[in-house]
Amino acid sequence: QVSLAAQHGFAKDLAAGQFDLAWARARDGPTADAVAAMREAICAYRRTGAYLGVPAQLADLGETLGGAEAPEEGATLIDEALERAATTGERWYVAELLRRRGGLRLRIPGCDARMAEHDCLDGLKAAREQGALLWALRAARDLARIWSARGDRSRAMDLLAPILGRFT
Repeated sequence: QVSLAAQHGFAKDLAAGQFDLAWARARDGPTADAVAAMREAICAYRRTGAYLGVPAQLADLGETLGGAEAPEEGATLIDEALERAATTGERWYVAELLRRRGGLRLRIPGCDARMAEHDCLDGLKAAREQGALLWALRAARDLARIWSARGDRSRAMDLLAPILGRFT
């Protein structure tokens, strides 16, 4: 994608491809270079006037920062992604944004786990409203982990069982 986009002058596709490559590098270890490349690719993408997909890119960067011991900044980026989704109407990823913010909040020292729990509950609600079974499963899984850590395993199982039962 990157070489073809560069060859033909497709700036939006080039920036999207560069973001994906930087994100893949960051998955191997969130180095400063990979994070910088992700930031630059998002800026390049935005300069083209494109906006679809930016919330997902911000979430990927936010989660990468969480893995690089900057969960507060990561959660802030997801807040920005949620604002962009509300402004643009790009709602397809909201359930996942909420779930990811919940996960980042759990990594913030001193953060109340109930905030993460509310994010996962809101993400689960959004997923159910959209009929997005994968997003519902991911939100339920993270919520079940929170409840399990609190010692409420039966509640966690009661949440997961019906969702898992929908998969064949």
